[in-house]
Amino acid sequence: MPEDLRQNQETLYPILSNTLKKEFIIEKEELKKENRFPVYLKHLENFYNTYLNTDAFKAMFKLNKDGFYKVPNNKVFETHPNSNLLEFKGGKTEVNPGYGIWKYKPLKAFTEDHVKLFSFITKTMANI
Repeated sequence: MPEDLRQNQETLYPILSNTLKKEFIIEKEELKKENRFPVYLKHLENFYNTYLNTDAFKAMFKLNKDGFYKVPNNKVFETHPNSNLLEFKGGKTEVNPGYGIWKYKPLKAFTEDHVKLFSFITKTMANI
């Protein structure tokens, strides 16, 4: 181990492969399946109420009076069959971006013109 890392062992977090876990008789960590939506919803509601649901913002953009769009119950879990297909070189498609890039290569080479950002800053946001 390099000397500089040996001195800071409290900042090292090794990740053991499943093979080593078996060798050292360490049980696999169980994935927690919990609903993380309520935490994110709270952040979204806070952002909406702080920055979007203001008279100044509403003067520039028309917002739904109910705030967030409510998806009708009969539309929940409904998507178009091709909605998650990504296109790669040669017109090939794949739903897994990593596998698609590995197998087919990117559709186009990256250039700075491909990145488009939309941002807005209000007086309230500028004071953060």
